Amino acid sequence: MTKRLLALGAAVVGCLAIAVSIYKAELAPIDDPSYFCGVPDPSPVTSTADSIVLQDCAAGKTFTVAKGQSVAIDLQGGNAVDTWTQWTDVTVSDGQVLSTVTAPARVRGVPPQRLDEVAAYRAAQTGEATLSAVEQSCTANGGPKCDRGHLWSVTVRVS
Repeated sequence: MTKRLLALGAAVVGCLAIAVSIYKAELAPIDDPSYFCGVPDPSPVTSTADSIVLQDCAAGKTFTVAKGQSVAIDLQGGNAVDTWTQWTDVTVSDGQVLSTVTAPARVRGVPPQRLDEVAAYRAAQTGEATLSAVEQSCTANGGPKCDRGHLWSVTVRVS
């Protein structure tokens, strides 16, 4: 009986490992920071008094700010005739370290096809937090659909 339970447990663990591998390979956003910096970042869509503005090319990097300073993100998106780029799942890993000042929102830029995801945070206490978002490329051809996306993330250390 014990041998059967051990064999069953091993089979369950093996199945879970396979399922996680398939999810990461086929469904999870691609985690490749170099994807975001093929060209230099454009100017942010809004003027801001924030201490630091993190854009696409900040992906994969670590930034240090002092307690009380502000951190904004401005992630470039856009619209075309039947394709668009959108940002989803904008999150902060530790809301005690980086408190939300302005919740993530889409802001139209210049040219009007530009539609960035913008948010602002305040360095509230000493520690480390990760800001992350997923960029998806979408098309209306054959019905609206988006790819699995690319994971954008930065680490912010508050001293």
